Amino acid sequence: MATYKAAQFTGYGGVDKIEINDATVPVLASNDVLIKVHAASLNPIDWKIAEGQLKMISKSTFPLRTGYDVSGVIEAVGTAVTTFSVGQAVYSRVGETAGTVAEFVVTQVEKIALKPTSLSHEEAAGIPLTALTAYQALDRAGFKNRTTRKFFVPAGAGGVGHMAIQLAKHSFNAEEVATTVSEKKIDIVKSLGADVVVDYHKDDFTQVLKDYDMAFDTTGEAIKQLAILKEGGSLYSIATIPDGDEIMKALGSVGFVTRKLLDVLSLRYRWAAQKKKVDYHYVFMSPNGAQLKEIAELADSGKLKVLVDSTHPFTLEGVRAAFERQKSGRATGKVIIKMI
Repeated sequence: MATYKAAQFTGYGGVDKIEINDATVPVLASNDVLIKVHAASLNPIDWKIAEGQLKMISKSTFPLRTGYDVSGVIEAVGTAVTTFSVGQAVYSRVGETAGTVAEFVVTQVEKIALKPTSLSHEEAAGIPLTALTAYQALDRAGFKNRTTRKFFVPAGAGGVGHMAIQLAKHSFNAEEVATTVSEKKIDIVKSLGADVVVDYHKDDFTQVLKDYDMAFDTTGEAIKQLAILKEGGSLYSIATIPDGDEIMKALGSVGFVTRKLLDVLSLRYRWAAQKKKVDYHYVFMSPNGAQLKEIAELADSGKLKVLVDSTHPFTLEGVRAAFERQKSGRATGKVIIKMI
C-alpha cells in the first residue's frame, strides 16, 4: 500500500475546494499508530479552518487534510508501541495535521484508546473531540470538587452540548444540569440527563436560571451567561476569543502582534467576568488517550450516548454534503463520514 485516498482542501473556501486525492503512507515514527479508518466525524473547527477563519492564529498550507475524529482498526504500529497491537479497534482525536477523512490516518499512541465495545464505529467516531472538550473544561474548572454543582451548557442537542450534559452528570457529579434547545429536542436532552430545559424560542434562559456554579459557553453568549452564575462561579468558553496567554499555552508559538491583538479582542469577556467575580477561561482541547479510555468505559456502562445526526459515504459528493450539514447549524448531534 503505497498510497491511499484522503479528502483534502485545495485552498481556502467552501465545499467546492474539497477533493479526494491520493496520499502517501508515511514511515511510522517509533510511537506512531496507523489506523484503517472505519468512520470519521466532523466538527465546526474543520470548516472554520478550511474557510480561513483562523488564519490570524495559524495559517494553513495546501493541500490540507481534514478531520480530527476517527474510529477504526490498527493497521500497523511503531517499534516503541507496546500497549496496542495490530487488529485492535480504537478511537482517537488525532494530531493537528493528520486528517481523518481518509482511508488511513497516522497518530501517536498516547492519543488513542480502545473503542467502546458497545458502540459502532460510526458512534465512536462522534465522541473524541466533543467529549474531550467538555471533559477538560469541567476538569480544569474543578467542578467535581465544588460544594454545589449546578451546571449550564446551551445547545444541549449539539455535538459538544450533548456530551457536556452526560459528562457533567455522570463523571463530575452534577446535581443539576440545565440546557437550551428548541421544543422538538426537549425529550432528547432530558433522555441524556438534563434536569432543566429552556425552550429558547419561548424563554430567555437568563430569566429562568440563577445561581449556577458553572456555565460552558458553546454558542458565543458568554457575556449573557454571566447573569446566571453565582459569585465565585466558573465560565468556560469555546466560542469567544482566547487571550494571548491562552493561545501561547495551546500553540506554543504565536507572534507578538497577534497575542496583543487577541488580548484586546478578549478584554471585554475577561473584564465582565472579573466584575462579576467569576473565573473565566477560553478552552483549548488537547488529545488525550487516557481520558478517552475513561469516556469509553462510561459509554460501555450505558451512561454515555452518542447522537448521530447523519451518516455520509466517503465519496466526493458525500464528503461535501457532510460539510454542508455540519456548517448548517441544524444538526442534532454528530455528522459522520463512513469509510467502511
